[in-house]
Amino acid sequence: MKNFQIWESDFNQQSDRGGMLIPESEISQMVDCVGQDYYYIAGLSVDLINSLNKVKKDWNIYNYDNLIEFLEEQGHTHGEIGHLSDSESPEEYLCFDMTEKLFFNLADCETTSWYQWSDGSNLKEEWAGENDTVIKVAVEAEKYLDLDEHDGNDFCTGGVKFYHETVYRVVALDCSKVDNMYMLCQWSQWQGDHETAVIMIKEELDAHLEEIGYKE
Repeated sequence: MKNFQIWESDFNQQSDRGGMLIPESEISQMVDCVGQDYYYIAGLSVDLINSLNKVKKDWNIYNYDNLIEFLEEQGHTHGEIGHLSDSESPEEYLCFDMTEKLFFNLADCETTSWYQWSDGSNLKEEWAGENDTVIKVAVEAEKYLDLDEHDGNDFCTGGVKFYHETVYRVVALDCSKVDNMYMLCQWSQWQGDHETAVIMIKEELDAHLEEIGYKE
């Protein structure tokens, strides 16, 4: 059996293809720091958070230099201080929110499902936000159908050059067993493309096979 998630978001909003298909093993829970002014502080314990926030009330910490001055004024010998990246693991780490003016533990932050992939040139990050639909799919390990056919030069699906589709039998959706359901996987060889998928019942799959002229 293979486990996937289908993320339906604006990734393919201009396409009639399905949502982004992601192996579940490649999805992590990360802290979303996109657009946040967070700093990590190495070498100091998270046990200091309450006392630092209490003393900080008499300070106006508004930039990197002020933060260092504040910590040194309190007699704390720290390590490296730097800006958090857009995505961080929820580990025990003393941090400072430059917008809210608060020290916090990175491990206490809420996490979001996160996925990283290469578009052929760059690494891209995807987040399953609260406005996205996530479908958990378990399928049989072996393909049910490979819809590629030879067009005289190469193998492709529906006569569309460099485009491919395969079908798997679905065993479970969102952890509930199902029958008579299939996952249609779609991808192309064009750079920047990511595999997508859509869930179909048998009647929908049969109609799709007829539409693309597939002959078993």
